[in-house]
Amino acid sequence: MKKCPYCAEEIQEEAYKCSHCKEYVGDSDIYETEKVVDFDGNEYSIVKIGNQKWLAHNLRVTHYRNGDPIPDLTVSCDPLFNPPPLHSAWKSTTKGAYHNYPYNCVEEYQDYTITFGRMYNWYAVDDPRGLSPEGWHIPTSEEWGELANYLGGDRIAGGKLKSKYDWNKPNVGATNESGFRALPCGTLMHGGGSNIEGGGIVAEFWSSSETINSTNAWEQNLNHNSQGVWLKWSRKKSLINVRCVKD
Repeated sequence: MKKCPYCAEEIQEEAYKCSHCKEYVGDSDIYETEKVVDFDGNEYSIVKIGNQKWLAHNLRVTHYRNGDPIPDLTVSCDPLFNPPPLHSAWKSTTKGAYHNYPYNCVEEYQDYTITFGRMYNWYAVDDPRGLSPEGWHIPTSEEWGELANYLGGDRIAGGKLKSKYDWNKPNVGATNESGFRALPCGTLMHGGGSNIEGGGIVAEFWSSSETINSTNAWEQNLNHNSQGVWLKWSRKKSLINVRCVKD
């Protein structure tokens, strides 16, 4: 037996993924020993990529930095047999909110949030009370571009950012060479269907940058069929994963 370097629980000597915190322990030497803690007490590993330091996990906090709760728009706990209705709440709100991944299951899916984080609308990203842990922020579109450029440009950077696990095949070019460990959570898109779309296929992350159209903002996109990475716009009401970069 050995101890997981992230949560200190005992795991099998040959384990590549901790059964408790769901971290991939084989890559633990990539990450810094320092941890970041959010308002809820969740811990995040840090990975240095070029001149930037990034959280190596998707954000999963349920409170703003000042302690105010972020509204939970999750409406169902069984994604297979009881899909949620049309999500009228998240499609109409212009206030910050989050959605559990995949749905609000207390037992069967309780580990999903640890592994995949939560999804937030852009109004939570932009809220002045602060979504990120102290000393961190949601990256601008320019900071996402800096990350891609350091990893060789947008045609190949996606492969270096993607986890080698959890993606649908073919997961083109995935090496996680950077330690960023992008996971394919998909999104809940404004204008889309009632369920999470693109799970296993796409990873998307908000930027803090708006587009010219005041209803949209930029987000970073990765796909199982490509080793590239690109910025695209989404409606601010969409629910998407969040990563943070150090101030």
